[in-house]
Amino acid sequence: MALIAIALAVIFAMALFHIGPFASAAAKDGSKHVGVASANAVGGNASYFAQNVATQVSLARPVEPELAQLPAYTPTRDDLTNLAGQKAPFAFALGNATNDAGEQPAAPVLSDRSLVSLNNALSYYDNNGYEASYLIMDLGTGRGIAGNVDAPIYGASSFKGPYCAYVVNKEFPNDIDRASSSRLTQVENTIVWSDNSSYGKLRRTYGNDGMEAWLAEAGVDTALVNDTYFPTYTARQSALMWLKIYEYLTTADTSAAQWLSDTFGKTEVSFLRNGALGTTSAGHTDYLPEEGSGGEEGVEDDGSDEEGSEESTPADGSEGDGSVLAEDAEGGQTLIEEDKTVASIGTNITVRNKAGWIDGQDDDAVCDSGIVTINGRDYLITIMTNAPDSAAGEQAFAHLARTLLEIRGDLV
Repeated sequence: MALIAIALAVIFAMALFHIGPFASAAAKDGSKHVGVASANAVGGNASYFAQNVATQVSLARPVEPELAQLPAYTPTRDDLTNLAGQKAPFAFALGNATNDAGEQPAAPVLSDRSLVSLNNALSYYDNNGYEASYLIMDLGTGRGIAGNVDAPIYGASSFKGPYCAYVVNKEFPNDIDRASSSRLTQVENTIVWSDNSSYGKLRRTYGNDGMEAWLAEAGVDTALVNDTYFPTYTARQSALMWLKIYEYLTTADTSAAQWLSDTFGKTEVSFLRNGALGTTSAGHTDYLPEEGSGGEEGVEDDGSDEEGSEESTPADGSEGDGSVLAEDAEGGQTLIEEDKTVASIGTNITVRNKAGWIDGQDDDAVCDSGIVTINGRDYLITIMTNAPDSAAGEQAFAHLARTLLEIRGDLV
């Protein structure tokens, strides 16, 4: 019996620390990407994780049917350009759409409960002197929540998304089957695996002039494209770029647009998806409670809490092209059965995004922007933070993303 007890203890320890047969797979983009938060990281931030446990479950309700009853409105770049820039969180309604009775619905207001929930999610950044800027917007009504959208933050690899969108939109043929297979591979590697070598080849091939014109159409300062391959920009500018991407994906009606949409749905790293599903990049549920548990799930230490820079200088061609691995034929990421037991915010979630992350000597960032579709309704979401990439930083980001998705109930 003693030997059995010792063997069970060894197996438990190996599972707890993700070693031996329980070791996590390495990131595919060549970076030391952090997945699960270590026990120490969580212990140091336990208060802000625990404070919001009860509201995370109770606020989880689908609001899409109610949003569908509101007057439809298509947000414009001028709407986002003129949006308030205050740091404190606020709700907004773009445009002046009216219902059948000619009445304009009242603008949404953040409830006291939502403000407490959001402030808890922001406490990691406030307590550590980091900036966090964010915006979530229902693309069918122009109603949303935002805060601190003009804070300049190093975008890291998140800028690869808009650049690839420009290339596919402006440089590729509308019939994706006529596009160069090598260029298709470079775009796919850049978006899916965040491969710097492929991105560098695209930048050297297509340059800056076309991207400047694309940025001008989006309402973004064209100088952005000249600020290195990985520029510093704001959540407002990110939202403007993704609004343009969304317009292309939904109105172009071409196989190229459909291919790009599917490719954005296959990203290996998505902090937005982590927030929606209550997981970390490694796929472990680590900060949401099991429904009815009354408590927070423990966090396992994978023993790989190493911090490293995501970025390298792509112009030197030193990195190899990442392999394109087989993916779900339909693209997108939907909830699986086991995910639905974790305070689900919906039973049908697809995330199309491009994240950026770095723990660098001069620049730090954990950023992600994209389109999150919940129950058939599209939301534009952008979150940019200048926290260094770490287990705690990624977990805090997922917590903030999750909270924004949950308090979308205030939009109706």
